[in-house]
Amino acid sequence: MRNDPSRFVVGDEWAYRARDDARSERVQIMAVIPKKTSARVEVRFFDDPDERTENVPGSRLRVPWTGVAQFDAMMANWRAAQ
Repeated sequence: MRNDPSRFVVGDEWAYRARDDARSERVQIMAVIPKKTSARVEVRFFDDPDERTENVPGSRLRVPWTGVAQFDAMMANWRAAQ
C-alpha cells in the first residue's frame, strides 16, 4: 500500500499502533524519511516517561490524534465482527 509522506508534518500528533490489535499511542512526528513508495517516520511517544523516540513505518500511523476516539471505536467494532 502506498503511503503519501506529505501527509506527515513535523510537530503533528498522530495515533500509532504497533499492531492492528494493539492500543493506540499518542506520538509526535519528529522527522519524515520518504522512501520510494512509503515513508519511515521518527516519532516521540508522549506517554513514555522517558519520551522515547522510534523510527516507525508510516503505515503504522493511522489517524491524526484528534480522530483517535472514532478510529479506536471503528477498530473495536471490526474486531468484534470477526
